[in-house]
Amino acid sequence: MNDLLAAIYERPDDLAARSVYADYLQDRGDPRGELIALQLAGVFPERQAALLRAHEADWLAGTGMIQARWRDGFVDACTCTADADPADPRWRLVRELVGTTALSDAHERPLLRVLTVADARALAALTRALPVEHLTWDGEGARDVDFRRVRCLPALRHLALRWRDAYLPRDFFPVLSPMLNGAFPQLASLHVVGDPWLLPSWTDVAPAVLAVEERGAYPWTVRLTRAGKRFHVALFAPPAHPPAPWLQSQHRPYCDALIAGVGGIPRTALASLGVHAPADALEAIRALLGARLAQIHPGIAWTTMPA
Repeated sequence: MNDLLAAIYERPDDLAARSVYADYLQDRGDPRGELIALQLAGVFPERQAALLRAHEADWLAGTGMIQARWRDGFVDACTCTADADPADPRWRLVRELVGTTALSDAHERPLLRVLTVADARALAALTRALPVEHLTWDGEGARDVDFRRVRCLPALRHLALRWRDAYLPRDFFPVLSPMLNGAFPQLASLHVVGDPWLLPSWTDVAPAVLAVEERGAYPWTVRLTRAGKRFHVALFAPPAHPPAPWLQSQHRPYCDALIAGVGGIPRTALASLGVHAPADALEAIRALLGARLAQIHPGIAWTTMPA
């Protein structure tokens, strides 16, 4: 059995090795073999769920893995606990991970593509390259880490910034911008949670960044897409029930911030401006913001979003 498992850990993408291991376990009446076989075949999800309800706690005991998602009979995504052992070869099969205690310069993570961390200092301590493409970071350690010195994320393409108090503090942006500028030249998108008046701050972050999204106190999303030295700005509005009273009373302060943020982008850098809204809110938003947005960019595209 150890040789069969070793073959799986050595070649994580080799599903044939997992199939052989499944047969081995089923021949011995081990229910884990049935789970592997069912997931490899992609059949009987109800039976898969029943097996996990009955046996998952035993299968995960002592692994340092919690909140697990299973794929092809092994943990594919999970949160690692403080006592996780980076030397455990099961971590070689994980594609999505929350936490850093399972990471070590001494051990490869060949399948790891999605990583969520609270504190960037844990990343700064790693030197082995990880194949991570999507990183979500909760903002801790920002003032202690120069991302230009982080060596473990050469393949990073998508970065999401969260904050433990929901919104990035205003003094966070001047600290973050020089850290990100040039740190990840292959970065394709950046998602942040923040207020829209900070939009101009993001136009200077990392020349290769293609898109930035901000979600403010109200559930608007603002997306900047870079085209050379210019930006396409798209505003995605939330539904409003009923549209007019809600927009005019509760939404007006946020709309003022939205106008200030978009208006803070230099006119010469604004290539296009679009507003996307649900059908029940589009006309009310046009009445509330249309004239003010037209002063920023005359050719606004108004689009109805699917409900």
